[in-house]
Amino acid sequence: MWFRPEQSVTPTPAAFSRCGRTGFFLRCLALSVSLFILAATSVRSEYLLFDDSWQGLRFPMIKQNEFQLNGRSLGIESESSVSFVFKLLPQRLWNAQNASWIWSVDQGVPPTDLTVKGGEDRNIVVYFLFLTAERARELTDPSPRALMNDEDASLLAIVWGGEQERGEIFPSPFLEDRASLVIARPAELGTYRETYQIALQYVQAFGRAPETLFAIGVGADSDDTETVIRARIEDFRLR
Repeated sequence: MWFRPEQSVTPTPAAFSRCGRTGFFLRCLALSVSLFILAATSVRSEYLLFDDSWQGLRFPMIKQNEFQLNGRSLGIESESSVSFVFKLLPQRLWNAQNASWIWSVDQGVPPTDLTVKGGEDRNIVVYFLFLTAERARELTDPSPRALMNDEDASLLAIVWGGEQERGEIFPSPFLEDRASLVIARPAELGTYRETYQIALQYVQAFGRAPETLFAIGVGADSDDTETVIRARIEDFRLR
């Protein structure tokens, strides 16, 4: 839920099920999101530093990317490779509902179909990983792989790349109903500032209210098209 674990004002799944018909359900959901927004006003804006607190996630037998952790910025070099870095968030940021950052792509992959397995390369992806409040309380320093495989985890992925239109939302071909992709930018070059209302975007993607924002991930993927990505992300802020 979008509150600290000790708080309990979020409607439960059982409460949502009692909403009944679609119109009433949507009113209940809107009320729930409004409560999230009110609760999140206590979260102070905070920049995330790209430092040694970020952990890598790679795949066996596949070349991994090179990430340069430079404090306020993260350099990304991908040459026919794929991998990610993840950061566990401190509890003071579990209520964060907004995110902003600047990202740049100087060299990138061609447009690919991100709805299917195989060939689905993308320039940059930013993951927002959510857990249930109960699961967040249980875990102690989990690895990125353990988090990605956790059945209680759900991922909202903001993507730069693909052949889909900007703003399209669809399930991940790998994690299906546990992950949704949101196209921020199609495959192109440039520099942009992004701002997302993560709580509202999550509702649009999953049709339910989000819970605890537990980790952030960043990755790039060029192995299927055997191309090169030169990119960076900087001034990443949560509030």
